[in-house]
Amino acid sequence: MDNKPYLKKVRDQYESYPYPFRDPSEESNRLVEIAIERLDLINFYCFKGACNFNKFRVLVAGGGTGDSIIFLAEQLKHTTAELWYVDISQASMNIAKQRAVKRRLTNINWLHTSLLSLDENIGKFDYISCTGVLHHLDDPLLGLKTLKNLLNDAGAMGLMLYGEYGRTGVYQMQQLMKMINVNENQLADKVINTKKILANLPETNWFTHNEKFLVDHINGEDNGLVDLLLHEQDRAYSILDVYQLLEQSALKFVEFSDVKMRMSYRPEQYINDSSLLKTIKQRPIKEQHGIAELLVGAFKKHEFYASMNADTKASFTELSNIPFFFPSELYKNLGHQLANAILASPNKVISMKHSSGFEFDLSASQLNYIIFKNIDGKNTLQMIFDEIRKELKSETLNNEQLVTYICQCFKPFIQLDWILLRAS
Repeated sequence: MDNKPYLKKVRDQYESYPYPFRDPSEESNRLVEIAIERLDLINFYCFKGACNFNKFRVLVAGGGTGDSIIFLAEQLKHTTAELWYVDISQASMNIAKQRAVKRRLTNINWLHTSLLSLDENIGKFDYISCTGVLHHLDDPLLGLKTLKNLLNDAGAMGLMLYGEYGRTGVYQMQQLMKMINVNENQLADKVINTKKILANLPETNWFTHNEKFLVDHINGEDNGLVDLLLHEQDRAYSILDVYQLLEQSALKFVEFSDVKMRMSYRPEQYINDSSLLKTIKQRPIKEQHGIAELLVGAFKKHEFYASMNADTKASFTELSNIPFFFPSELYKNLGHQLANAILASPNKVISMKHSSGFEFDLSASQLNYIIFKNIDGKNTLQMIFDEIRKELKSETLNNEQLVTYICQCFKPFIQLDWILLRAS
C-alpha cells in the first residue's frame, strides 16, 4: 500500500467489513458468475466479436473480495491473458487471494493500493472492470479519467454506478444513522444501533417503502448492512448523470450489460399511447433512458459497457461472423430444437419466453426453419445465407436482403442477448 491517505475512513470500513461477504472455502462448491464479466458479452459489445483473449490485459479496479477478478480469471485461465487486481483494503484482497488459491488461479497480479495511484508504469489495458467503486471516491470523475488513461485505444470498460431514484431511502437512512451514531466510535456499535432502528422503522419511512428492492442488509451479513446503510462515502447517479460523466471523460456509452436493465430503459415498455410514444422516441436515446428511469423509479444501479470508440458492437453485416445462442452452455442445441418445433407447427406461431421474463412470438416459417437449423456456433452468416438460397432454390435472395431480414425478424433474440456474434 502506498503512503498516500486515500479514503482512510472508507478503507477502514472495508478492513473491518470486507464487501461483499464471501467464504473462500465455498469456491469448491460454486463459481459466482458476474453477468457483466461474461467474455462472450464483452467480445460482442466491445470488440466486434473479434477478440480471442490471448495476450489480453485486464484490470479490476476496486476488486473487493474478488467476484469479478475470480470470474474473469476462471474464464481466461486457458489463455495467455494477464489480469491485475487493485483494492485499498488488505482484508478484502486477502479474501480474494484465498479464493484464487482455492481455484488454483495463477494468472492474477495483486496490488494493494488505490486506483487513483495507478499510472502508465502498470501499462495499458484492453478491458477495465470497475463496478461499485467510482461512487465511493471523493472525485468520481477523476477516478474515471484515471482509468480511461490506462485503456488501450481500442479498449473498453465494464462499469456499475448506483442509481439515484432506485436508492430512495438509503441516503435518508445513512443520514439518520450518522445522527444517531454521532458519539459512537466503533463500527460494530453502529451496526447494533442500525439493527435496532431497522426493527422499529415506521411504515412511512422511505426506506421501508423501498426495502424490497434493497436487500444487502438482509442477504449480505453485517458486511452488506455496513455497505448499504453505514457507508462513509456514497453517492448515486441518474442515467443522465452517467452520460454526463462519460462525456466528461471522453468515453462512449456502448450498451447496458444486463438484459432486464436494457429492456427496462425503453419507454415503450410502459407507454401505450402511440402519439405520446412517438414524441418521446424523437428525443435523443439518453433522454429516452432518463424518461424510463423516472417512470419506473426502481433502478438501483446502472451497469453498462463504455469504450473509447463509438463502433464496437459485432455486426450482422460482417458475413464472416458466427451467430450463436447465449449463454452457449445452456442453449447450444436451441437452434435444432427451434427447427424441430417449426417442423411440428409449420406456418404457425411459436411462443418464446426468455429467462429474463420477456416474451415474444416467433413465426414458424420455412425461412426461419433453415436459419435456426444452421445456427450451431460454427456456421458463419455467409454459410447460412448460402444454405438458405440452396434449400429455397432461390438466387434472388441476396445477402443484403437476408441481413435486413435477420436484423428485423430476429430483433428480440438480439435485444435479449439470446443470439450473439463472434468472428470466425
